[in-house]
Amino acid sequence: MVDALNIVITDGRCMQQTTESYNVHPWWKVDLEANHCLGRITLVNRGDDRNERLNGAVVRAGIHNDIFNNAACGLPVTRDQASIPGAHLQIVCDPPVIARYVSVDDDFHVNGEWDNLLTLCEVMVEEYPMEDCLQTTEKNLLIFLFGILVWFYPLSCLCLDLTALDLHGMQASQISDYENSKFSAASRAVDGNLNTSYADGSCSNTGYNAHPWWKVDLEANHCLGRITLVNRGDAGNERLNGAVVRAGIHNDIFNNAACGLPVTRDQASIPGAHLQIVCDPPVIARYVSVDDDFHVNGEWDNLLTLCEVMVEEYPMEDCLQTTIAMIVNPSVSITCLSTLMFVDKEITNARPLSVVHMKSPMQCFMRCKMNNECWSFDYVMTSGQCRLYDVKAGDLKADDQPDCLVYAVVRG
Repeated sequence: MVDALNIVITDGRCMQQTTESYNVHPWWKVDLEANHCLGRITLVNRGDDRNERLNGAVVRAGIHNDIFNNAACGLPVTRDQASIPGAHLQIVCDPPVIARYVSVDDDFHVNGEWDNLLTLCEVMVEEYPMEDCLQTTEKNLLIFLFGILVWFYPLSCLCLDLTALDLHGMQASQISDYENSKFSAASRAVDGNLNTSYADGSCSNTGYNAHPWWKVDLEANHCLGRITLVNRGDAGNERLNGAVVRAGIHNDIFNNAACGLPVTRDQASIPGAHLQIVCDPPVIARYVSVDDDFHVNGEWDNLLTLCEVMVEEYPMEDCLQTTIAMIVNPSVSITCLSTLMFVDKEITNARPLSVVHMKSPMQCFMRCKMNNECWSFDYVMTSGQCRLYDVKAGDLKADDQPDCLVYAVVRG
């Protein structure tokens, strides 16, 4: 609803389908009538009863009238979020998204076929000024690569091809092994064996856990574009319903962002299916993981079984189009970028133009782009500190600093 704020449905201020209109996949949509640069969308949940129906709801934003062609903002509403009557649930679009349509949809596999009404007491949308968000024209395409901002000019950069990573022998781990048996070890999911029969010893399998997880260490950072899960083919394949694939630089998997959306019930219903999860945009990652919250499958059936995990990457040099040498060596020709980056560095050879606090590297980048004197900035992931500098790429000096990112901005 977009009328006035009230969280009691009997007052007639909340949108809900009639009891005759239960749907397998209910949805709601608003047309903003023009493109906007959206940063945050807030859902106001029902406050009198049935607030739990919002569990699993997905917020989407994009330019397409068909909502299922638009990407999701953030992750779906969790059971804990939906459990609070009248809650204001903030969904952050990070990076911001250009959108005319905002929608909310919910797959019945989360809430059950006979309780799948979508109720919204208010939807609130917040935007960035378009000129500040983009600082560009239609000829430019802004891509956010896990904290790495790259400004491409169409046709000036090569298209990239995915190649498979060889995961055999890489260190895999999981929350527990089923019945403490090596037969179900985490390494079974990266042994190169695509057999989908658990009985043949080719699948990993956790014990019963409230939130089971599996993880592999790629031993170095890679630019990941696609992750494929091979589901069990003999029995129990439906347990993969709701599984989330994450990729990132953190050993603690829950500090890494999700790639794509969770596995759906329809996907998990196919025995032995190869489920492709696309990381769009690509993500810089050393760790790939899969986890599943028990509220989807039930506390007593929450095993995580993986018969194989396959990872595909873009060449790092093509994905980033840069190395640290490009930043410190001014003789290197830069034709495709507006931003170059150090990881775990801080600028040490200049006083900042200003110091502010921002919620993400994207917001720090936009603040720099708005300041014509700013040529570089550093951003501390843990505190949100954003320092702007007038130091150009060729003059930049940086020292080690954990959880800090340094960017050199190329203008013009």
